[in-house]
Amino acid sequence: MQLIRFLRQRGKRLPLRVYLRGLVTWRPLTEPEAGYSVVMGCMRSLWRIATANLRLIDSQRLANLHEVILVFDCLEHEIPEGVRRVVAKLNVPCRIVCYTQRQARRARLIDWGWVYCWLSWAIGVGEAKTRHVLLHDLDALPLHPDLFETLYDNARATRKAFTGVSHYQGGDINRGMELAATYEMVLDATVLRERFRPIELFNRERFVDGRCVDYDTFLEVQSRVGSSAVTPVDESWLVHPSQMICQYVDLKAGRTGFTRGEHNLPILSYYFTLGGDGADMSAAGAGLADPSERAVPLFGQRVEIDGISPKRWAWMEKQIRRVEQRLHVQTRPNVERFLAGIAARAGDARTVGREAGGVDAV
Repeated sequence: MQLIRFLRQRGKRLPLRVYLRGLVTWRPLTEPEAGYSVVMGCMRSLWRIATANLRLIDSQRLANLHEVILVFDCLEHEIPEGVRRVVAKLNVPCRIVCYTQRQARRARLIDWGWVYCWLSWAIGVGEAKTRHVLLHDLDALPLHPDLFETLYDNARATRKAFTGVSHYQGGDINRGMELAATYEMVLDATVLRERFRPIELFNRERFVDGRCVDYDTFLEVQSRVGSSAVTPVDESWLVHPSQMICQYVDLKAGRTGFTRGEHNLPILSYYFTLGGDGADMSAAGAGLADPSERAVPLFGQRVEIDGISPKRWAWMEKQIRRVEQRLHVQTRPNVERFLAGIAARAGDARTVGREAGGVDAV
């Protein structure tokens, strides 16, 4: 059965890999510059999240930062002016890199989150001028001012090709495989650009110890290099709703309505507010406040929320309050109104004000 699954998976994935092959090329990095680069893959439709993230990055202590590289999934003339204005005011060096016409056309035709993820990261790694490259997710908000420098120091201390903050666990990947999760991972660009082609970073299936293993982006090359380490940081140092961007892409592409399924999309409407657009959060908040509502308006669609567990609602509330207290000392009234429905749905699973080192409902 495992062999059949492997052959089926490879048969489905092969045409996609052929279609993507050659979209990105790079050369070996023979004379890397000092410090580290931060690569953030950005979506034009979520540009407000990018600007909110940049403001948090700009408040970090970044003594060893070489540059931030923003890789946008659009052409140069499609970059929103709001992004350019924020970048121009940053205190940190920041460079915008855009897709070529060929890259944009093929990515949009497939319209799958993992393709955007691979393509943006591969472009960013190829653009980096430093050995150490930090893959910073668009939806990961750095709250602690020393986060990036700590991740860089950890990577230098481990001397591994891949240093993450947690082990990847899920699907066919288990803890014993010792692979680092990609979010906030620091990698050695000299190793990647010397030994691999960009397409080799993309999702790949392998037959390992008698079973089919479907590797997500970067995981298969990690397993081949065999040089990974994990150095955890405190969970309060960043907010990262897992899979949220991929869920948004799937929603907009019409692949799912999240009927009775878990997802993090309500918190995405709060992210929009951080970028200056509070319309989605306000509309969703009104629906969340009604305990009989099974779907709420989000991003121009009605999104099912029936499948979200009380534990996940509680997690969303805690993360939003952490960001609010980092940016505004206390939760703003409009956000408090939004959180009222979330807190009610969390019920007894709420942890705000009830855990050591947690956040207060203020």
